Amino acid sequence: MGHIKVLLAAAVFTLMFAATGEAAEDQCGQGHAHKAANAVEALHEVTEARAVSCENKVYVSAEVAHRYRLQLPEVRKEATMALSDAFDDNISFHFSTDLKVWQLLSRLEARVNEGDITKKETIRELTAVDEHMKG
Repeated sequence: MGHIKVLLAAAVFTLMFAATGEAAEDQCGQGHAHKAANAVEALHEVTEARAVSCENKVYVSAEVAHRYRLQLPEVRKEATMALSDAFDDNISFHFSTDLKVWQLLSRLEARVNEGDITKKETIRELTAVDEHMKG
């Protein structure tokens, strides 16, 4: 009877491990996003940062304190320098202080962190974010 329990436990563990492995491959890892958000939030002008990464691209948006809103070009320059210091040349990052981009990345970041979005959907959403950054 004890052997059956051990075999059953091993089978359940194997199935659980296989399922999580498949889910991990179907989603974008957020290690670069967390690193980018921390680098930008270290700036004293920034109150909060949102970031989502997929493959070798990181999209970052920051909420700037009201008293620094007139200095946005300098804030953008500082944030870009902080991000370029934090990442290698093989990682491309996109930074914005635009409110619409902030809202899009906030929603996308929440969905990614909950795990209810696939890699393909994440890429599609990041393409829409990129269009807002360009436009």
